[in-house]
Amino acid sequence: MGILCQKTSHKVVDVALVLQAKVMLEYDTPEALALLQKNFDSCRVNVKQLAEDMDFLRDQITTMEVNMARIYNHDVTTRRQSGALPPNA
Repeated sequence: MGILCQKTSHKVVDVALVLQAKVMLEYDTPEALALLQKNFDSCRVNVKQLAEDMDFLRDQITTMEVNMARIYNHDVTTRRQSGALPPNA
Protein backbone atom coordinates (compact mmCIF):
# COMPACT_ATOMS: atom_id res chain seq x y z
CA MET A 1 0.00 0.00 0.00
CA GLY A 2 1.13 3.51 -0.72
CA ILE A 3 0.17 6.85 0.63
CA LEU A 4 -0.81 9.58 -1.78
CA CYS A 5 -0.83 13.20 -0.81
CA GLN A 6 -1.10 16.41 -2.74
CA LYS A 7 0.76 19.59 -1.91
CA THR A 8 0.94 22.89 -3.66
CA SER A 9 4.09 24.91 -3.17
CA HIS A 10 4.42 28.62 -3.30
CA LYS A 11 7.05 30.49 -5.24
CA VAL A 12 10.32 30.76 -3.31
CA VAL A 13 11.06 34.39 -2.54
CA ASP A 14 13.71 34.25 0.16
CA VAL A 15 16.59 31.86 0.69
CA ALA A 16 18.45 31.33 3.97
CA LEU A 17 22.17 30.64 3.55
CA VAL A 18 24.52 29.45 6.27
CA LEU A 19 27.67 31.52 5.84
CA GLN A 20 29.68 30.49 8.90
CA ALA A 21 29.16 28.52 12.06
CA LYS A 22 26.15 30.02 13.80
CA VAL A 23 25.65 32.63 11.03
CA MET A 24 22.64 32.39 8.74
CA LEU A 25 21.45 35.20 6.51
CA GLU A 26 18.33 35.50 4.44
CA TYR A 27 18.63 36.68 0.84
CA ASP A 28 16.24 37.29 -2.01
CA THR A 29 16.51 34.52 -4.58
CA PRO A 30 18.46 36.59 -7.19
CA GLU A 31 20.87 37.84 -4.52
CA ALA A 32 21.42 34.32 -3.20
CA LEU A 33 22.08 33.00 -6.71
CA ALA A 34 24.55 35.84 -7.37
CA LEU A 35 26.37 35.19 -4.08
CA LEU A 36 26.55 31.45 -4.69
CA GLN A 37 27.77 31.97 -8.27
CA LYS A 38 30.45 34.40 -7.07
CA ASN A 39 31.62 31.90 -4.44
CA PHE A 40 31.60 29.08 -6.99
CA ASP A 41 33.71 31.11 -9.44
CA SER A 42 36.12 32.00 -6.65
CA CYS A 43 36.46 28.32 -5.76
CA ARG A 44 37.22 27.43 -9.38
CA VAL A 45 40.02 30.01 -9.47
CA ASN A 46 41.38 28.73 -6.15
CA VAL A 47 41.34 25.12 -7.32
CA LYS A 48 43.22 26.07 -10.49
CA GLN A 49 45.83 28.00 -8.48
CA LEU A 50 46.23 25.16 -5.99
CA ALA A 51 46.73 22.66 -8.82
CA GLU A 52 49.49 24.86 -10.27
CA ASP A 53 51.09 25.17 -6.82
CA MET A 54 51.01 21.39 -6.39
CA ASP A 55 52.68 20.91 -9.78
CA PHE A 56 55.39 23.38 -8.81
CA LEU A 57 55.97 21.63 -5.48
CA ARG A 58 56.08 18.23 -7.17
CA ASP A 59 58.81 19.53 -9.50
CA GLN A 60 60.72 21.00 -6.54
CA ILE A 61 60.54 17.70 -4.64
CA THR A 62 61.91 15.83 -7.66
CA THR A 63 64.74 18.36 -8.01
CA MET A 64 65.57 18.04 -4.32
CA GLU A 65 65.64 14.23 -4.49
CA VAL A 66 67.98 14.31 -7.50
CA ASN A 67 70.29 16.78 -5.74
CA MET A 68 70.34 14.65 -2.58
CA ALA A 69 71.34 11.61 -4.67
CA ARG A 70 74.10 13.61 -6.35
CA ILE A 71 75.45 14.82 -2.99
CA TYR A 72 75.41 11.26 -1.63
CA ASN A 73 77.21 9.95 -4.72
CA HIS A 74 79.78 12.74 -4.48
CA ASP A 75 80.36 11.88 -0.80
CA VAL A 76 80.89 8.20 -1.63
CA THR A 77 83.30 9.11 -4.44
CA THR A 78 85.23 11.46 -2.14
CA ARG A 79 85.51 8.82 0.59
CA ARG A 80 86.72 6.23 -1.90
CA GLN A 81 89.39 8.59 -3.20
CA SER A 82 90.55 9.41 0.32
CA GLY A 83 90.73 5.71 1.21
CA ALA A 84 88.03 5.82 3.91
CA LEU A 85 85.91 3.33 1.95
CA PRO A 86 87.00 0.22 0.05
CA PRO A 87 86.65 0.53 -3.73
CA ASN A 88 83.55 -1.66 -4.05
CA ALA A 89 81.63 -0.58 -0.92
